[in-house]
Amino acid sequence: MQKFGVREICNVVLKAKAAQKVGKKIFYKNEPVMYFDTLKTSSLEGQSSTVYAQGGRGNPRLVAWEGERTVTFTMEDALISAEGLSILTGAGLIDAKDKTVYQHVTEIIDRSELDIENM
Repeated sequence: MQKFGVREICNVVLKAKAAQKVGKKIFYKNEPVMYFDTLKTSSLEGQSSTVYAQGGRGNPRLVAWEGERTVTFTMEDALISAEGLSILTGAGLIDAKDKTVYQHVTEIIDRSELDIENM
């Protein structure tokens, strides 16, 4: 049995719909904000709702109106940069040259190296 694989699904470029500021950078309308060139999977789904007018003998559907329409594009990327994560979470980038930046750290310490009596 032959097996096939997909190396890359598609390349996606997200562009600004209007001028916006992310961190210290201003992106103008139609300017690329983020590139995704290592996507693993992507899907495009469309949905719409239909409303009917009914009446008469047997209550048949007489007229149909197309209601709300939505299109959902989902993508899964293999990698993400610090800048990309900042944009997606709305965090903004921090320039650590002039101030202290605190970060959460988890450490594993060998109990034999601790001096508990002097702590």
